[in-house]
Amino acid sequence: MQTHYYTTIHGTLAYYTWGSGKKPLVCLHGYGELAENFRFLEPHLAGEFSVLCIDFPHHGNSQWVRTTAALLPQELIQLIQQVFGEQKFTLLAYSMGGRVALQLLQVLPKQLEKVVLLAPDGFHKNFWQRFATQTSLGQKVFKGIVKNPRPVYYVLKRLVRFQLFNKSVYKFADSYLHIPEVRQELYKRWMVMRKFQPQLNTIQKNIQQYPIPITLVFGKYDRIIIPKHGYTFVQQCGSKHIQLIEWSDGHQLLKPKHAPAIAKLLTVNVPKGKNSIFGKRKK
Repeated sequence: MQTHYYTTIHGTLAYYTWGSGKKPLVCLHGYGELAENFRFLEPHLAGEFSVLCIDFPHHGNSQWVRTTAALLPQELIQLIQQVFGEQKFTLLAYSMGGRVALQLLQVLPKQLEKVVLLAPDGFHKNFWQRFATQTSLGQKVFKGIVKNPRPVYYVLKRLVRFQLFNKSVYKFADSYLHIPEVRQELYKRWMVMRKFQPQLNTIQKNIQQYPIPITLVFGKYDRIIIPKHGYTFVQQCGSKHIQLIEWSDGHQLLKPKHAPAIAKLLTVNVPKGKNSIFGKRKK
């Protein structure tokens, strides 16, 4: 694996390349993850793909000078094209990386060969995330919560008590709000990735216009990103080139036990016919 750096106006993105295959593959990691987390796929993919894995700002070895300055989709596209030129490439993305991948599907459909999204963010509009990162008021409130989350805890605990808020989601939120350093990381990462807000209507039109094989994989027991929004998206697409699969797992689908299945999704074509939805597929 080789390490490289791409300089933008606000900082430097670290990225890694491995594999000797002819097919370009771009890997996009999830929140709090690393580009190196895709490395376990090397024995399965290195012969067929040339792989590019990117560390997002405030992740891994990327260095962001202006802490909350947004990474722009065009900057990411320029990095990819610096490595692969105008070649078509395959996208493999996990969680938050799925939202980034959807943005690329929106603005760069002609250059995509295939798309595989694992537990992807982006199919559901998170009101609180949008409020906290897209509005000036929300940014002020978000910054205040990072400094003092006690009022949020007070409200959420009572909502959970009266069964008005999901207990699992509360525990997930608590894991990010409980420790000051983790809250700071959440603030920086959400702010820096705020320009990746895919428009699903445009993406659906692109899928209908361009024959891009797309596979969405959701965890059956995922309480963070639930499959129902993916089902809605697939049904609305009306494309024979998109499929949705559920695995018997939670949110963390990017792990070694799934390596053969992930490799198969990247190398085998989506079944042709009416848009495919496979319900419960165990791994």
